[in-house]
Amino acid sequence: MDETYKEAFYEVDCILNLMPKELTDKIPNAFKTVIEENKSKSYFKVIKEPINEQELKDETITILGMIYKDFLKKQFQNVILAEDNTRNVEISFRDNNKVIENNQALSVIDNEKWYQKIISKIKMIWRKN
Repeated sequence: MDETYKEAFYEVDCILNLMPKELTDKIPNAFKTVIEENKSKSYFKVIKEPINEQELKDETITILGMIYKDFLKKQFQNVILAEDNTRNVEISFRDNNKVIENNQALSVIDNEKWYQKIISKIKMIWRKN
């Protein structure tokens, strides 16, 4: 394994040690074991809070993003979709006791396959006649 990734695993391990236990319990032990076994033994960096003020490797940020997306996002995000007449959707994010509300206009994405679109266009032409 590249030394850069070993150093990134070291930084991720330090950050996981700073996290509350209830969050780290949501990360599978097998994943934590991979990080522990592959982290650099010769690299040393003091990482303390606030983490956003630390100079982290790009690989560390990528791994932390993956951990958030795969393991922690479901715990922090409770999305409530309530459509109104103007197609605005209210999204509420719950993080412990903080509630952040955001109104965003969403566009509808058509998941219809290309051949289904052609068939529906032909049907529309036949209906008009």
